[in-house]
Amino acid sequence: MNRKYLDDIGYTNRHDTWNSDDPRQEKWARERSVYGFDERETWSLDHTFACWLYERLRMYKEIDAVDLNYHTFEVDDEILTQNKVIERILSLLEEYFKMADNASKYDEACNNVAEAARLWAIIINACWW
Repeated sequence: MNRKYLDDIGYTNRHDTWNSDDPRQEKWARERSVYGFDERETWSLDHTFACWLYERLRMYKEIDAVDLNYHTFEVDDEILTQNKVIERILSLLEEYFKMADNASKYDEACNNVAEAARLWAIIINACWW
């Protein structure tokens, strides 16, 4: 499956690539036809969320339908534009993807997803057009 933004950064360890030779492929195909996704997306929701958010924010910026410098937010005693917060989220997630498969960096990787989620919660209501 093509996942442009994840492919662009070379990240292939994601739910749509997990267990590609598994005999449950037909079951997962049925789940996708009913729900639009299959159970593999629930196996590691932090990971699924990181992939989902990264891809959507990359496209949101690429579409450039709104002025991302219009809204500002206070983040850790600093005033940042929506664009700066999004860039911070994308950077955290890219670092997460680099560390996600390294057991010795597991805690740091998890902290990156948690921080990205915290920042997302700050700007989510401004992400529309």
